Amino acid sequence: MLKTTLKQSIALILVLLLSLSVLISCGKGGDDSSLPYDESSAETSKPADETGITVTIEGTAFKVNAVNTDYTNHDVVLYDRNYTKEGNFTPYLPGSGEDRYILMVKRTVNGAVESYAVSDKMDDLSAKANVYIPVNGFTLSVEASLIPEKFKVRSGTKVAVSGYDNPPPYERMDLATVIHEDKNKSRRVFMSLPQSGTFRENKIYYIDKEDTVTVPENSVCVILKSGSGSYYSVSSLVQAGEKVSGTYALLFTGEYNVMYANEFYKDGKVYFTKLDTLNGITDTAAVKISGKYYTFDENHINSSAGTDGIFLYTPDNASLMTDKRGSFIDIVVVDGKVCYIGREDTPTLIPASHGYALSFAGSSKSTGKEIKIGDEIEGILIKDYENPDKFVKINGVNYPFGAMNEKLSENTTISLYTGIYGESTGNDKCVEISIENGKVVAVSDSGNSSIPQDGYVLAIANTETLYKNSARDIQTGDIALISAAGNFYGFTAFNYTAINGIRYTDYIVIYDGKEGKYTGTNIYGYEVGVNSEGKMISQSYAGNMEIPTGGFVISVHGDANIDMLKNLYLNGATVSLDKTSKTVSVYKTPELAVYNAALLLESQKNAFDNAKREFYSINYTEISGSLSFVQTTLDQAENAFDKGDIAKAAELANAVTPVLEKLKFSMYESLPVENRSVWYRANEKSDKDVLSTIQKMAAMNINAVYIEAWYDGKVIGFSDIDLIDHHTYSHQNYDALEGFCRIGHEYGIEIHVWVENFFIGVKGRELVNATAGHHLLDKNGNNYCPTMYGDFVFLNPYDEYSQNLVMSIYREMIEKYDIDGLHLDYIRFPEPNSATGADFGYNDDIIAGFQSAYNTTANPKTMATYGKDWNNWCLFRESIINDWVEKVYTMAKGLEPDLIISCAVSSNYPGSRTTIFQNFNAWVEKGYMDEVFSMSYTTSLEAPVQNIKTFTRYTDGKCFYSIGLSAFENTPDYILAEQIKLSRENGAFGQNLFSWGSLIIHEENYFDALRIGIYSRKSVQTYKLSETVLAYTQRLIEDTDGVYAYLKPIEGDFYSSIKAKAENIRNQANAFDLDNATGEQKAEYCRNAITALEELKTLMQSCPDENVSRAMVEDLVFIIDCLNTSLVRLTK
Repeated sequence: MLKTTLKQSIALILVLLLSLSVLISCGKGGDDSSLPYDESSAETSKPADETGITVTIEGTAFKVNAVNTDYTNHDVVLYDRNYTKEGNFTPYLPGSGEDRYILMVKRTVNGAVESYAVSDKMDDLSAKANVYIPVNGFTLSVEASLIPEKFKVRSGTKVAVSGYDNPPPYERMDLATVIHEDKNKSRRVFMSLPQSGTFRENKIYYIDKEDTVTVPENSVCVILKSGSGSYYSVSSLVQAGEKVSGTYALLFTGEYNVMYANEFYKDGKVYFTKLDTLNGITDTAAVKISGKYYTFDENHINSSAGTDGIFLYTPDNASLMTDKRGSFIDIVVVDGKVCYIGREDTPTLIPASHGYALSFAGSSKSTGKEIKIGDEIEGILIKDYENPDKFVKINGVNYPFGAMNEKLSENTTISLYTGIYGESTGNDKCVEISIENGKVVAVSDSGNSSIPQDGYVLAIANTETLYKNSARDIQTGDIALISAAGNFYGFTAFNYTAINGIRYTDYIVIYDGKEGKYTGTNIYGYEVGVNSEGKMISQSYAGNMEIPTGGFVISVHGDANIDMLKNLYLNGATVSLDKTSKTVSVYKTPELAVYNAALLLESQKNAFDNAKREFYSINYTEISGSLSFVQTTLDQAENAFDKGDIAKAAELANAVTPVLEKLKFSMYESLPVENRSVWYRANEKSDKDVLSTIQKMAAMNINAVYIEAWYDGKVIGFSDIDLIDHHTYSHQNYDALEGFCRIGHEYGIEIHVWVENFFIGVKGRELVNATAGHHLLDKNGNNYCPTMYGDFVFLNPYDEYSQNLVMSIYREMIEKYDIDGLHLDYIRFPEPNSATGADFGYNDDIIAGFQSAYNTTANPKTMATYGKDWNNWCLFRESIINDWVEKVYTMAKGLEPDLIISCAVSSNYPGSRTTIFQNFNAWVEKGYMDEVFSMSYTTSLEAPVQNIKTFTRYTDGKCFYSIGLSAFENTPDYILAEQIKLSRENGAFGQNLFSWGSLIIHEENYFDALRIGIYSRKSVQTYKLSETVLAYTQRLIEDTDGVYAYLKPIEGDFYSSIKAKAENIRNQANAFDLDNATGEQKAEYCRNAITALEELKTLMQSCPDENVSRAMVEDLVFIIDCLNTSLVRLTK
């Protein structure tokens, strides 16, 4: 023993001396020590009551009597790689192992988490030869009589170990590794040829064939010969003093490794993994700053001890905050760039992903203070972590939670609760883990756990099978690392195209204000404003953004660029501009969580004040309470931030984010009267499916569904027409149209059939093939229109055969199904061919009809695209569609006079008259339309308003107009809500959202955003006559006390008079038998109701408070407009 210890002491002195020649270092070692293991600190043989080591397997505790000694007279002996026999290392247990139970236990270290598991066992009691002692782990030799009768273990069985405080250094197998044919004999490869020229003890080095080395003392070199694929074969062993050159090799240094190579690497085959992680500088974690290398030993990695040097923090730290250590400064590196520099002597938040924190303390503080935002720092052998945005880590498992303080639901399946949520979670049966002071204090599967006041509860829904099952292994006392602050660190750089240039396709342009106050861009892009301090302050899809004074605007075009910049946008994020390299750099830091929450709170306070000024019909008491709660919590967050507890500050800010998000949409009022509909291509296959869809629509208070019933040449119901098939792919043998009509009506939802007229699908479809010779042709004679969805084919709308076919489909739907409306889409010619520019309508019969109608011989195929003939040619094709609309209207109203006839038309009016020959105004003027929808799909706020102004100019007083809005692509949720609000304010009678299929699954979560506020209450259509009046007056009666009197108390009987008059009108509406009334009776009701409402308006105008009067009258005038429009439709 003395001889061995002396050798190790000499080696220790040599290495300490040699380490002085190594580049500047904060330490020596890491998980894999760079020094020989000091056997004097290893566990040695002691009496049973002195080792203090207990190994527990499957509930059985084995108290270790001795370590690394002969097992004679010892019940339980633990052997690790420090075991020596006669002063020499050996990888095998002593003795025959007869009458002993042998267990091999593997040790795994993942950051701060250490675990043990059974790797192999020998439970027969016969003699055993060469029982292996693992490099990472130990082998347990147990007297057979101590093994319980039913003791059963297998590979992977978890092992609990206590008191084993000085295990041999752990070899990381996630770095460069040489894989032995017996994988248990695989080893870590520590370095390539060291640049210092000095080999350290107890390492394994990779020698390239270009290298030349002399094998040092106490070492052996394994010579490798390239084999097939990535395999190498061992050709020989070269001993100390010999030269190795021109070959691949592994150099094993130190007594243990020499023994190991001689025993296991003298022959056979090997292969390597992750050789790219090797370097010649260090085998421990290190960073390179300004050309200098700084390495870290275990005392400088995730350690709270020490006040001098450079300290490395990774997400494996016991908490996600660095430590206070005297005089220091912290920096954060993400993706190789410095993205944050902390306040002096103040801990900072450790990035959860793709980065680390460095703490420069004592004499090293000056080095840290020289570092600047954006500097590059190379990390060496620092693990790149990929953690969720927010998570709880227990026993090495990440439990990601997307929600904080939200009850579990279909959309929220894992949620973290803090004390500010309440006394308990309120969840039904689920797995809940209670955490306090960084440790698990309770695990429950019954739900509704009490929330520790200064702790947390992690709730996991039963649908999260993977995480629920993993949580079963969690025990009281387990360490829990909580990352509730979110991953607010980030660095991204991208190149821009030009400064102050025209923003062409897929361009990124910087507008700095030197050529104008606005960008001058169109709506087909996305823009971010950056102020003079380099902070992001605004975003917009509207185009033509105002350029901040002293700042600039980043303006992008193209889906990829829009997604990139949209994902980077965060109020307050730092932006730098490098005009030399044409690079934009964006930095995000944790304090932005508090900053953004404060900005959002201020915004919601302003919105609340505006709601009160406008007398919106919202829940003022609830919203006021939520604002107060958020303010109190953010005060706590700012206080934590001032004290340097950034993690707590960000956590508190994130905890109120769900409340702020809800508040953002709660400020919108939900109107009692509004056409509130969705377009929908269904795929339901049973009543159960339809019921589920209808219930969700009802939950969002949709009052009409425009269901795509005739498309791609097929119907979603069943047809007796020979050529018309059922959509079996989408619905199998289920009659989806009947199911939607029946179940939709049970929930008060109207069903309008959305039909596509002469558009019958793409080339190759059944109906397309069956109707050959009846298709619409373009100027070049092609019968299709190329699109991104395929080659669209239209029937010839002038052709009698085509008209009869489509009309028979509509007639059958009206007669067979209980529909509420017929909705005409694709009521036009196709778009001109995008490749050739050829427009459509060049069939012989259409040309002949044109020439006859205008008494001309002009040939449309050769005429110029201007002048009188061209104008007449466009008008003739327009007339074909106009005549078709008239025929459909006449047929439909003849069968069902109350059927609502509507259309979806291009928002490009009047341009659509000469491209697709669509003129909705002609249909409106002749009274063929009950409602018109413009397809105003845009992410801007200005474009829909312009569409409304254009369309209401033609529809006002003649029919209803509602705007079609986009609930697909990249429209943000708040933009959609604001578009709905603007549609109300600018004269639309409602909205139709395209489409339900995308709305319900969209990442923007439109469903929740809309039903929180703007669609939070039921609404009645504008054309429902007495039901419209009933809904309005009922809301007015409620709001007289709950809104007007609450916000503006007025002395006298004004409010009671309003309520009395409203109640009288409501009672009259309630008494009217709408279902059985004739057309004349309906018209008479409208006239009487308008008179009564005009009297109510006069009373409202007498209000002593002009703001109350204005708000009341604005709502009332809208209802009068609804009745007037209905009266026009009834008496046309």
